[in-house]
Amino acid sequence: MLAEIIEPEDPYYETVRACHELGIIRPVANGDFRLDQALNRYEVAHLTIETLKALGIEVPTDDKQVRYHDIPGGHWAYDDVAGCVNLGLMGGFEDLSFYGRRNMLKEHWLAMASALAVKFAPLPDPEDAQQVPAYSDLPELNWLWNPINTLASYGWLDPDTMEDDFLNRNDAVTRRLLYWYLGRLIIARMGESDLRDEGAAGESYSESDAQGEKQGESSSHPDMDLEG
Repeated sequence: MLAEIIEPEDPYYETVRACHELGIIRPVANGDFRLDQALNRYEVAHLTIETLKALGIEVPTDDKQVRYHDIPGGHWAYDDVAGCVNLGLMGGFEDLSFYGRRNMLKEHWLAMASALAVKFAPLPDPEDAQQVPAYSDLPELNWLWNPINTLASYGWLDPDTMEDDFLNRNDAVTRRLLYWYLGRLIIARMGESDLRDEGAAGESYSESDAQGEKQGESSSHPDMDLEG
């Protein structure tokens, strides 16, 4: 099934495989996994919390209040957003809105991935550190350098970010990019051998399962863009 998602020669293969073996990756529609589809902020919150829970990481539930006026209490992503907010992974905007249906921007995801590394990954090995490119579109004193350097210290910067002289920080986050950083966290927490064992022992997730879940979500998750 993994061969249907990504080729082994793809530089994102190992992290996509890690997410797949932990059960995080499911078909979006008609068996299509759409690795290059843009994700909105609700979807990023949902997949992040799902990953943390699958890794056995406790997500705070003592205070689920989300103080953003555009997320009603019964919203399908309410608990996911609350979990990310309570963990210090995500926040809203100055007008007290979350804007969950907006595309997640790369700069915000890199900051979030940096926080995931610091909070939940083992301490980095200096031998894994990456040399950060001198991005021509990122000013020298920009706030984003801090999370970028943190990710580089863990050896987590994705292939495109490492090989391009342009950061393109306002690009939308794709599933491929999301799976890269969630996959790096999974591998860091579980290790390659444990992950293979877990994947072999775990239940497979079929297209029929995905279609059933999709039908269930269509009524309870009205804002989730399952069709793209």
